[in-house]
Amino acid sequence: MTLDREEAEAVFVERAVRYRRANDRITSVLNDLLDDLSERYGVREGLVVVGEPKQFGSFYRKATQKYGCETPEEAFERVRDLSRVRVVCQTLDDCYRLLDLLRAAQDILYVDEASIDDLIAKPSRTGYRAIHLEARVDVNVGPEIIGVPVEIQIRSTLQEAWGLYTHADFYHAEAAPDLVAQLMRELSDLLYWTDRHAAILVNEITAFRTGHDKEQDRESERGAARAGPEPAASNGDATE
Repeated sequence: MTLDREEAEAVFVERAVRYRRANDRITSVLNDLLDDLSERYGVREGLVVVGEPKQFGSFYRKATQKYGCETPEEAFERVRDLSRVRVVCQTLDDCYRLLDLLRAAQDILYVDEASIDDLIAKPSRTGYRAIHLEARVDVNVGPEIIGVPVEIQIRSTLQEAWGLYTHADFYHAEAAPDLVAQLMRELSDLLYWTDRHAAILVNEITAFRTGHDKEQDRESERGAARAGPEPAASNGDATE
């Protein structure tokens, strides 16, 4: 039995509003978290949050070709990334710091620990690297508040660049011919080591700037101490 396309599309259209609102909600929550907590967790500025809900064609292909779903209920249960966002970080270190930040924000969004998939540490056959996780946000749909799962992808700028040179349909590797997969993996490996080099470089620059700023502050304090106290201001009552 194959999932009936018209029946699945009717349910998809009916539920589309919740996925749009979930995308809006998760984007707002992530931007607020980054504004409020990124410094505390050592996540550098310059992060980009992008994403939009999955379209029906992509949903139907995934439900049938990947999962072999036979009913709309099964399709919506198996395909979990109808709402999805991607956060692009400066370096690999920032990716893991952001993951720690999200784990600590359970009062704002619920992160399913079992859903965390570290594809940076264990990339796909073609070299796709990112951290995937599922969070749940509440959205209003009519009189109801509905918890909607949202897939969050965390990747570095160089991992994002890898995606620009590869085809999205190939990152899971099922469709990639051997030569294509090999070339994609080689490019991914090159960018991974560049990513690690960049993380070390950025950390060293940050440490240097921090140390330089502290030394300047100490020098200013020493200069102020050598100059002595400021002379007292006249109150205008002294007799000449």
